[in-house]
Amino acid sequence: MNAGRRDTPVVRISQPRLDTNVRHIQHEATLRGVALRVHTKGHRTIPIAKLQAQAGAVGIITQTTTESAAYLDAGIRDIVIARPRLDQWRLPVFARFAAESAAREPESQITVQVSNEDDVTGLSAEATAAGAELDLRIDVSFGPDRGINPASVRALAERIADAKAVRLDGITGYTSLHSPDDLKHREPRVREIASELVGLAQMIRDDGIACPTVAVNGTPGILAAAETPGVTEICTGATALYDAGFASAGVCDFGDVAISVRATVVRAHGGRVETDADELLTGASHEWAPDLVATMADGRALDSADVREGDIVELIPAHICPFILNGPEFHVIDADGDTVAHWAPALLPEARH
Repeated sequence: MNAGRRDTPVVRISQPRLDTNVRHIQHEATLRGVALRVHTKGHRTIPIAKLQAQAGAVGIITQTTTESAAYLDAGIRDIVIARPRLDQWRLPVFARFAAESAAREPESQITVQVSNEDDVTGLSAEATAAGAELDLRIDVSFGPDRGINPASVRALAERIADAKAVRLDGITGYTSLHSPDDLKHREPRVREIASELVGLAQMIRDDGIACPTVAVNGTPGILAAAETPGVTEICTGATALYDAGFASAGVCDFGDVAISVRATVVRAHGGRVETDADELLTGASHEWAPDLVATMADGRALDSADVREGDIVELIPAHICPFILNGPEFHVIDADGDTVAHWAPALLPEARH
């Protein structure tokens, strides 16, 4: 920390740390014999996705067709659209996107996650009308916030097998971490989810329906899923940049975190510190630690006893995914701290057309 000219806040990405993180998670997945798919919500940045693809990732997960189109233009061909809000108006959007993608890039594979029979019926009708063939991945529920109950998976797989213009790509599952206790027991929970997904996939195959993919989503404990026999793919978002929440939980070290915010202290009094990056960090917290939005670079809390007004501090966002949604520009720095590139996240909401 030191006082200096106020040219903050500046969001910085360490290129060396980013490169190391990308290579490391790919190596760990390859070592365990599973494919790696990366969820772009952990960075929403096309250059990072391209780095991950070049390192060996099989594809990406996005949340809108507009995002997907941007990555498709960048040369990424295998795209899963996760947790889509399947309102009626979205169904033709997905179908048209699949048809347009196949016409423009014949090697592209567009997959949509589904969690009920109405999704399948609507997507089948729209894909038929658009002249498209759409891959579907069943999103299985392991918590209160998403997916289909495991008991209903067989019926949904049968519905997909009977429907026109769609085919079953596989099944996937994810569980949110809601508390410190969830975080503590993340690896046993991930193994439990992975084993159940493997069993569900085998049940579908035993019914004569192809189910090639068994994918487990998440970052904390994801390598436990990779070690579960029968899992074919792991999907993770935060491993490129990481954040202070995962470092505090021991998922990574603070030295692994590739993103930081250089900020100026504007007020320091009574234990409370305000910086010019506070608005940028709004909402950047994990559910298991809702009051933590940032730490110092070494993991310490920002305390008024340690700083004074005008000091420059280096902060790490506590949760990378909501932080990215605040739309920061990234200054990419090399090992000497020199800026070598400027990147911006691709924040592209679904287009209603």
